[in-house]
Amino acid sequence: MRAVLARIGHPKRTECALLTPSYRVEWIQRRDVRYTIRKQPRGRTHCRCRDTSWTYCPLTEIQGPAVMPTLPREPDIFPENLLESPPVAGVDGEWWAIYTKSRQEKVLMRFLRQREIGHYCPLVPKKNRLRNGRIRTSYNPLFSGYVFLFGDRQARDLAYKSNVISRTLEVKNPEELIADLQRVHRAVQSGLPLLPEDKLEPGDRVRIKTGSLAGMEGVIIRRQGEDRLLIAVHFLQKGASIRLDLLDVEPV
Repeated sequence: MRAVLARIGHPKRTECALLTPSYRVEWIQRRDVRYTIRKQPRGRTHCRCRDTSWTYCPLTEIQGPAVMPTLPREPDIFPENLLESPPVAGVDGEWWAIYTKSRQEKVLMRFLRQREIGHYCPLVPKKNRLRNGRIRTSYNPLFSGYVFLFGDRQARDLAYKSNVISRTLEVKNPEELIADLQRVHRAVQSGLPLLPEDKLEPGDRVRIKTGSLAGMEGVIIRRQGEDRLLIAVHFLQKGASIRLDLLDVEPV
């Protein structure tokens, strides 16, 4: 539905008064212009926008909590074939595990991507419920604080200029790391819900028989009363897990 808006005050002001304030409203976006709609104490609904050329503001009658738009997913790997055709460690460069300052992984990824430095940081969707009851979907790093970089020492030194790096760790066994990251990348691309695992645990080893993850191996662990398949990244002593009932597996 559309609700008619009337401008208030000076023509250059961007405050509008809604004439029919009887609906709950959600965050909307039109023409890359952000509209924030809120309830007023007297029951009137006002819309603050930056584009004074708009005289209409689309509203939606919502059943239950409003769902905000999903934040756009940024590329988590550069170049795209970094893990499909991995460069030769020691010849083309070295692998580094970079530990960033708090919540600065995406800042570093943008910095590296602009300078065409190879890197990988798996991102997975996460739904958050805001105080007003709305649900927002964002993409967060699977391994909080870590970005994997491939390059020479000059590329690593250049990465420090981003001012978001806490420390770097050189990977001594790049073949094992690449194999682990390839499994994680396949799991992320499959779209199955993943949970980060802060530590590795022993368990029965199985192999996935069918589906987009066919041939992948992992161990079975128990989490919150359900069996999950653990995909390990041995260098970090961390991993990611998938619900076992979503997979067709066989013992190894």
